[in-house]
Amino acid sequence: MPNSRGRTLGELGPDEQHEVIAAIHDEASSAGWHTLSAGRKSELYRVWEERYDLSHQTVKDRIMKGFDTAQHIPPSGEAAIHVEVLSLLRESSIPYVQSKVRRREWRREVDFVWGFSDRFLTHIAELEPARSWETGLSQSLLYKSHYYQETAIQALPTLILFGDVTSTRWEVIQTVCADQRVLLLSYDLRLQGDPIGDNLRELLGGSSG
Repeated sequence: MPNSRGRTLGELGPDEQHEVIAAIHDEASSAGWHTLSAGRKSELYRVWEERYDLSHQTVKDRIMKGFDTAQHIPPSGEAAIHVEVLSLLRESSIPYVQSKVRRREWRREVDFVWGFSDRFLTHIAELEPARSWETGLSQSLLYKSHYYQETAIQALPTLILFGDVTSTRWEVIQTVCADQRVLLLSYDLRLQGDPIGDNLRELLGGSSG
């Protein structure tokens, strides 16, 4: 089972951070990381988590994503969509946009925040595949609550969905988000295999073609 209780990079001193990241990257390179099966990668994740007392998320999302970047490997899947959405937001007229933000009380990074400045956020957004929409919903609500407790500012919890969704599930998602007052946006989302529009791109005034 992945270690969710280990340390984050922020809990390591600068020297230890550098040593741990370098050691893991070296071992991944020696193992031929990009030729390994998913099962073998999971085994190495567990080894590194135990050896360095790191959380699974720290190893997978912080250290090994950095390894991909260092190897000049282009992002794929959700990571690629994250890059596209970030570019779209930054090209818009929104005054302040940041990606992968973590504040003191937050357990993990938030995919996107935007607003007027780092001290005045208007939206706290999670990017999520439609199949795991409930995870993104709960996270956006949680961090919206933390931000309000910290600043007394009511940022709008936002859920950006991509992937495929059935019509029945889409109705449920829309109903729950409306009930929880969560802004629901789509990006390359397909309803029963058919595109339902790049809602986020359209809202920001970009071309849908």
